[in-house]
Amino acid sequence: MHINEQELVREFMETLHGFVKASRMPPPQGKEARMTDMLVVGHMMDYFERHPETNTVATGELGKELGFTKPMLTHILDRLEQNGVILRTQSQTDRRVTLLSFSESGVSQFREQALARIRRILERFGYEDVRVLLTLLRRLTRIYEEESHAAGQVRPNV
Repeated sequence: MHINEQELVREFMETLHGFVKASRMPPPQGKEARMTDMLVVGHMMDYFERHPETNTVATGELGKELGFTKPMLTHILDRLEQNGVILRTQSQTDRRVTLLSFSESGVSQFREQALARIRRILERFGYEDVRVLLTLLRRLTRIYEEESHAAGQVRPNV
């Protein structure tokens, strides 16, 4: 690997790290949705779509599918519960299991906040830049998936 390639790899890693770090920062409007909150809520919505017979998901299953550590997921769930987006209940069949569901008004309010934040971010890019960004992110995702698949790793249901 020559010096320009090394510099490009370093810049790539720093940029990805910076994005992940920034996505976890509190939003400017206080109670607004963070990117990590959006990931969790979005994944719960997907889960309930794939499992229409239920309106709850176990925290352990959600964390495993998302690939989040238990402390990280707990922190996000605490915030979502405080903001009235989710409800936590103890499983009737296994007291060690905590089940998650959406509150009545929480999801619609959360969706509005998340969309407002995403719109503000996208407006700063402009239409053409957003199209390019989406294309590149999809390509990056495919590359990571292909490499994981080639290595025999199974992709979580996200």
